[in-house]
Amino acid sequence: GGSVGLEAPIVLTGSAIGSTLGRVLRLNYKTKTLLIGCGAAAAIAGIFKAPIAAILFAIEVLMLDLTTWSMVPLLISAVTGAAVANFLLGNCVTIKDSLQMHNLGFYILLGIISGFVSIYFMKTTRIIENQFDKIKNVFTKVFVGGLMLGIIIYFFPPLFGEGFFALKSILGGNASE
Repeated sequence: GGSVGLEAPIVLTGSAIGSTLGRVLRLNYKTKTLLIGCGAAAAIAGIFKAPIAAILFAIEVLMLDLTTWSMVPLLISAVTGAAVANFLLGNCVTIKDSLQMHNLGFYILLGIISGFVSIYFMKTTRIIENQFDKIKNVFTKVFVGGLMLGIIIYFFPPLFGEGFFALKSILGGNASE
């Protein structure tokens, strides 16, 4: 299993380094999983020069918890991966150019809004999970889940597939596509 596409070899290499380190240090499963995520995040950040996207990739693929315990190491790994790639390849890291002090208020506002959205997301997810737990028939769960997913994809087509094209459009300033 794993990633499919051009990023697969580097993600698997970064993840293998994290896994090996966790195994050598005899770390528990949760910490080892985090190290695998850190390796994947550093690899993605290094090849795409996009540390934030790398963190999101690692969280999505490995289904890590969104806690300080997981976010700080992922952030450090992703920024380090992008910085090392910048140093070795000579290209500038996009996050360095986009962060400007005169936009600090907007960054703070974005952080506050993102916090409220994450609370809403977590509560909504719990409500949906509780409703699904009430359904006892597995086939009914699959049908309802598939129907909901189909409706969501119908109204938001960029959600179908891996999301590379949607992410590329958003990062290119074409969020409406």
